[in-house]
Amino acid sequence: SGDAEGSRTDFVLGVDTELFGGNTIAGLFIARDSFLLDDGIVDVSARGLSIGPYFAHRLGGVVIDGHLGTGKPEYDYGATEYEADRLFGGLGVRGTARFGSLAVTPFATVATWREEHPDATIEGTAQAGREISATTGSLGARVDFGDLGGIAPYVSAAADYSRIDDGMGGDDEYTSGRYGL
Repeated sequence: SGDAEGSRTDFVLGVDTELFGGNTIAGLFIARDSFLLDDGIVDVSARGLSIGPYFAHRLGGVVIDGHLGTGKPEYDYGATEYEADRLFGGLGVRGTARFGSLAVTPFATVATWREEHPDATIEGTAQAGREISATTGSLGARVDFGDLGGIAPYVSAAADYSRIDDGMGGDDEYTSGRYGL
């Protein structure tokens, strides 16, 4: 919302192995991300590398997956540059039930990140070090209708929740629907 616009690009590469008879995978990822935001007052950009472990475990018809990561993104606020400390993670669970050719997959996910920013002078104004964070969650389901002559149609719906804390008292919280087909 508002007058800001921007973009984000992430490239993630992982390597993993099967454990416990193939019901579990565990691995390590490395990610490169870049972010650009123009709010009409000052341009903000960030870039950095992140690394961490991930896993997925199949328990009958249910899959539980998660990840944990850390990084040191480099920020540019106009002419000001600094490095932050980032910690993030997520957890998801989903299962599939079949009804003839229909496959129904309910899911729930939660992800969070936190960054420690140092003291900085941005656009001539001293800013105290702060912690920024965000948490998102999603609860929904996907219905796959099977292979219909080379076409595999599906519909999905979810309720999404997000809370963002900018570390300066400007918390945002919202819920929204997400639909797909």
